[in-house]
Amino acid sequence: MAVCAPAGPVVREDLLRGLTVLSSRYQVLYDEGLFARAGFLAGTDERRAEELMRYLDNPDVRAVFCARGGYGTMRILDRLDADVLSRDPKAIVGFSDITALLAWAVSEARVFAVHGPVVTQLSRLPAADVEWLFALLEG
Repeated sequence: MAVCAPAGPVVREDLLRGLTVLSSRYQVLYDEGLFARAGFLAGTDERRAEELMRYLDNPDVRAVFCARGGYGTMRILDRLDADVLSRDPKAIVGFSDITALLAWAVSEARVFAVHGPVVTQLSRLPAADVEWLFALLEG
């Protein structure tokens, strides 16, 4: 499992609470780049695209959770390589601005996409909803 920020900037406390939820079940990869900020984005387009591609290309990563939505995902789609994801399919989870990434994953790479919660929301969800999400990803 990996967490990336392809859209808006992330509030550290919200992300850490969500990471606690994910880490209770999975080994989670992420780096400090999640906390980058470039105006209303989680860093430059280059940073966000590179971060996402690094996880899409990692054979140990079986799902990629988006830290949050917001704005900016459309700006990086042309920097992504669908062939990488097609060769090693993995689920992508998120909503809001992440919907553009989900549509790209389904249409260009033909992979499983989950229009579901972003990491910054996980700690506020009912436990049954979190369990349902985990079951969906594992089933």
